[in-house]
This record gives sequence, structure tokens and C-alpha cells, in this order.
Amino acid sequence: MLKRGLVAAFVLLVILAHVPAASGQEVPAMASLLVKLVPGLTPESQTAVITRNGGVEMSSIPALQLHVVQVPAFDLTAVTTPYQADPLVEHVEENRVRVSEAMPWDPLYTSKWALPRIGWDNVFGALDVPGAAKVAILDTGIDAQHPDLAGA
Repeated sequence: MLKRGLVAAFVLLVILAHVPAASGQEVPAMASLLVKLVPGLTPESQTAVITRNGGVEMSSIPALQLHVVQVPAFDLTAVTTPYQADPLVEHVEENRVRVSEAMPWDPLYTSKWALPRIGWDNVFGALDVPGAAKVAILDTGIDAQHPDLAGA
């Protein structure tokens, strides 16, 4: 559910960034940052960090102290600098979205009920990018009360 909300928020931001304002002037392009705050901050302190560094919180994952923050896209370096200098910010980076126009080539894909449910076909595809990247998969669909997971 959170993933769908993040995707919907991003799509809305992309649309808004490309729609001219009623006055005939362009709407400023917006981008988003992933901001990871240091542990132990109250919700009020987290909001204060986001606000004082020039962003608007779009969503968050409270257990991870991770926030998706909307910022002007005109100069991401300048927008990111206050977050990087803030001692209450553990990490900040541009929230990038990967778009793929391919379907998985696995002939048994349609019989794998879980992959379509997590949107695998939306992110699958080959991408030739130089360098390295850290990838995190956050599965928040665990039922900790399930008997198979008791005590684990």
C-alpha cells in the first residue's frame, strides 16, 4: 500500500512538473529526495528537520526514519546541501525512478502469483549503467503473528 502511495505521489509530481500554470508561466519542476534521519528523533523533530532544510514531506516510513521530501529540481546540488550539512540527517539522495518497457522473459512468469502482486513487471528489464549501486528491497508485507514465524 505504501509503495502504491509513493508511486502515485511521484506520478503526480511528474505531471505537475510538466503542466503549465493558469497564468501562462511554467510550474517549477519538482524532484524528490530520500532523507534518512538519525535514530531517536520525535515525529515533531523529524518534521522540523525536513522543514528547516527546505522540503515538503510527501510520505515516510517511520520505522526507518526515512522520508520522501519534495524539493525544487532547478539545482539538486544546492537543494541537497542543507540536508547533507544537517547533523540530524544520516543520509540524503535523489529519489530516482527506473522505468522499464519490458516484460520478464521467464515463461513461467504468469504462474508466479507473487511477482505481479509486487509489481515485478514494472521494474524488470535490462539496464546498462556504468558504476555500482546499492539496492534495497523493503518487504513490509510480513505477518509477524503468523505461526510459521513465531519466535523467528
